[in-house]
Amino acid sequence: MWSATNALRTQLGPRGTQVIGLLVGLIDTPMSARWDMPKVSTESVVAQAYDGVADGSIEVLADETTQYLKSRLGTKAEELYPWLDEQIAGFVP
Repeated sequence: MWSATNALRTQLGPRGTQVIGLLVGLIDTPMSARWDMPKVSTESVVAQAYDGVADGSIEVLADETTQYLKSRLGTKAEELYPWLDEQIAGFVP
């Protein structure tokens, strides 16, 4: 999704359209209630999104998990993907 958002920004920016990537893991909503994992509040995500629009951000990383994932994108695939698999496995009952 990062790449798709960047491509849209490149295409639409010259036309005056602001494209912001709002990236977030689990948000504390009724849909995520069954998972006992760290979640960010809806209020926090909305506030960060509005702040991003107001200050011209190109990206909002709305929770610690997403911030950490972004910091690891330069990691060798042999290290990154086993970690990602572990994270995803936490969602499967």
